[in-house]
Amino acid sequence: MSEIDRLLDHCTTEEIASKLNQQGMRTVDGEPLNPKSIQYIQRSYKLDSRYERLRKLGMKTAQEISEQLGVCTQTVRRWNKAGFFKAHQCSNRQQYLFEPLSHDSPVMDKLNEHMTKMDHQKGKKPDC
Repeated sequence: MSEIDRLLDHCTTEEIASKLNQQGMRTVDGEPLNPKSIQYIQRSYKLDSRYERLRKLGMKTAQEISEQLGVCTQTVRRWNKAGFFKAHQCSNRQQYLFEPLSHDSPVMDKLNEHMTKMDHQKGKKPDC
């Protein structure tokens, strides 16, 4: 249980199950661990989820970032794939939380460059 608690700081439940299975750990029935068994242990011991831990650290949702930047969430996800944000996967479904943006953060420089480039190509800033 303490190993799961420690791993939840850095890994999704799928990643935790994989790591613990590689170490030879199994369920009480002798079955390999899976994300649901990790979630069951997490809830049983009232451990904060990966999502809750990241939110407590100040991480933002795609919706919050989109509102800050004035773009839609689809654009935030696309820019995340392009490497504009420092994002942390918080679920097995490719859900991410983002490090907060400040006006002087390096990511803002990248975004400003990208938006300026898009202005020249399309004549306007991208919104979605």
